[in-house]
Amino acid sequence: MATLTEHGAPMHYRELYRAVAARGFTFGGQRPEATFLASLHRDRATFQSAGKGMYWFAEQVTGAVPATAARTRRRARRPRPIGKSKGGA
Repeated sequence: MATLTEHGAPMHYRELYRAVAARGFTFGGQRPEATFLASLHRDRATFQSAGKGMYWFAEQVTGAVPATAARTRRRARRPRPIGKSKGGA
């Protein structure tokens, strides 16, 4: 992608979308920006997350948040039902 190469550093997906759209590229869907983000996220052979919302070429990401760490999310603990004790009695 020439836009990333010209910029020379990771770009936020919204900024990248605007730059690509200014060159005349279009994306379908109800929310084209979200479609663009999904395509960036799916193409892991070419692009990799380089921080929150930032993308760069997969082979050139150094010192950034590892992709596995960026994708993992902690599950929230479910609250105990009202009226139940820890012992279950």
